[in-house]
Amino acid sequence: MTSFETGTKNCLWLGFLFVLAGCSSLAPEYYEDTRSPASTSQNFRQQPVWGAKKKQAAEKPLEKAPEKVADKKADEVKPQEAPEMAPVIAAAVPPAIEKMPAVVAASVMATTDQLRVLNYAGSVNPDQAQGWLVNGNTRFVKMKLRADGQNKHDVHRLADAQKPHSVIFSSSDSRVPPEVIFDQKLGEIYVVRNVGMTTQAETLSSIEYAVEYLGVRNIVVMGHNSSGPIRLTMEAQKSGPLGSSNLNLMTNEIQSRIGLVQEPSRRLEKESWTNTQSAADELLKKSGILKLRSDRGDIKIRTALYDMDSGRVTFH
Repeated sequence: MTSFETGTKNCLWLGFLFVLAGCSSLAPEYYEDTRSPASTSQNFRQQPVWGAKKKQAAEKPLEKAPEKVADKKADEVKPQEAPEMAPVIAAAVPPAIEKMPAVVAASVMATTDQLRVLNYAGSVNPDQAQGWLVNGNTRFVKMKLRADGQNKHDVHRLADAQKPHSVIFSSSDSRVPPEVIFDQKLGEIYVVRNVGMTTQAETLSSIEYAVEYLGVRNIVVMGHNSSGPIRLTMEAQKSGPLGSSNLNLMTNEIQSRIGLVQEPSRRLEKESWTNTQSAADELLKKSGILKLRSDRGDIKIRTALYDMDSGRVTFH
């Protein structure tokens, strides 16, 4: 092989190596999306970032360290002032309490001074959480469900704490499990269910706990058509009490919402929407904490209806 041929071969190899180096610089860099430390599932999985964000961060010049102050005693240095806290919640109490029933207002006045100033640093914005629910229901309708978020690693990851992004308050109907119809996995939604979506103390305390101690900001009150409790309530309007104080309590509450139904709608859809919206309204009427949080914009309460035929959830 002549020296000319050898030189040509070396040049070709060098050119090939330069091409490889250029392609590697175009590869996507994956940054971990830390919107919620409680989950590494599809809602929170890593997002590809094309470009040179990482390189720009590396090329950013280091800031010069501040010079040490000589001959200054430690006790003379003023501590850094803490950032100003959110407005005191008590300031919003009077106008809100005026609209509350006397019993609820008294409860709020007794607990307002101790109402916690929530730290939303690790919480999910309610609109973003809502988007995840909408996307999840779309996947459910198309039957393209996630495979992540429910393995042994996720069980161990959530062993010590939870950080759900939404509360789903719904009926206990076996055909409407929120985790399935929203395609959400371990630790992602906080579910409160009972027959007829009644708003007794157990329901209110469960939702208040999620808001106050888990930092949940998105609350969805979800009913469904073809509701058995609504149908039972309509039958009780004709037949009278059901022979159980517990069942009577449930049907009486639904009765107060939907009124006397003369001509039921198809699959009781109209009555189901009325029952759902009334349940959402009752959360704010019966819970001083949820009322104040809602007035401050800390939380959002939405209503939804699940359709038994299509599996689709419609939000209002």
